[in-house]
Amino acid sequence: MVLPNVSEWELPPDRTSLGGFSLKYPLSAGWKPIGIGAVIGLFATFLIFPIIVLWGYRYRISRAGARGDDSAPSFDDFGSIIWNGVILLIAFLPYALVVGVLTVAVLAIGSIVNEAFMIGIIFLWMILAGYVGVAIHPTFVATGSISETYSGLLFLKVAATREYLIGFLLGIVLRFLVGIAMFLLFIVTIITLIGPFVVLFVWYAYDEFIPGAIWGHVARDLAEQELLPEVAPADELDL
Repeated sequence: MVLPNVSEWELPPDRTSLGGFSLKYPLSAGWKPIGIGAVIGLFATFLIFPIIVLWGYRYRISRAGARGDDSAPSFDDFGSIIWNGVILLIAFLPYALVVGVLTVAVLAIGSIVNEAFMIGIIFLWMILAGYVGVAIHPTFVATGSISETYSGLLFLKVAATREYLIGFLLGIVLRFLVGIAMFLLFIVTIITLIGPFVVLFVWYAYDEFIPGAIWGHVARDLAEQELLPEVAPADELDL
């Protein structure tokens, strides 16, 4: 089977279509990054560390998209990619700690009222906390600094924008649609025995990289509005 030359797919004119950009950009460097990501995804099924590698490359995709690169970066220099993944994870930790403390408080409040009300409050709280927390990703991509991401609660300002809301919702829709397409491909290839496993881990890698393109696009849009700092073409991809 001959795979299509995805590196020659044209991005949306002027990158105006967030959906088209988000689906095509992770493939714009060819199949190699997806293939490497699929192999790493195989190990991620029983080890936590490989996920950090995928997060590191996701950060590089976001950074490249934010600075306007014509294609996603190559999947090489594993030392830098791993470091980027570790720092991206660390960037979420302060927020996770605060949310953890507030969640305990919400549970304490819920315990003094009826059970149904408590479940509703916890459900809404987790949705809100998750929505706001994800805004750290595009903010950190633009700033490249944990302190700047939290300074003045910049990530909260990002979470309050229309661009972020659209990116968040579109990300859910795109990953759902890609999931359906990959599941159908999984069923079709089941007679080949090994085919479903290839599809599964390619799906896993691609699903990890789509948010990278989304948040790179959003970071670029918000930089044009001067809410986030611009990632200039001369800026490094790595932290």
